[in-house]
Amino acid sequence: MRYHVLNELVKQVCVVTMTENQNPEQKARDIIDALLRQAGWVVQSAKKIDLNVGLGQAVREYQTDIGPADYVLFVDKKQWA
Repeated sequence: MRYHVLNELVKQVCVVTMTENQNPEQKARDIIDALLRQAGWVVQSAKKIDLNVGLGQAVREYQTDIGPADYVLFVDKKQWA
């Protein structure tokens, strides 16, 4: 994706989902969630995972062997990245 297209998408996300009282991590998560959804991923919380909702899921704050990951991607119910 070209930089200017990505930049415009981020601006749109900022206008729609962000509020003034969000901390930087919350703002970044909103942007990342929106970009993942735009790319076709189903974004889910680690507390409410349903790997049957689609081919690809992005799971926030998923616990791994070395600690929590910000996002873990699953494709066809298999951990991918």
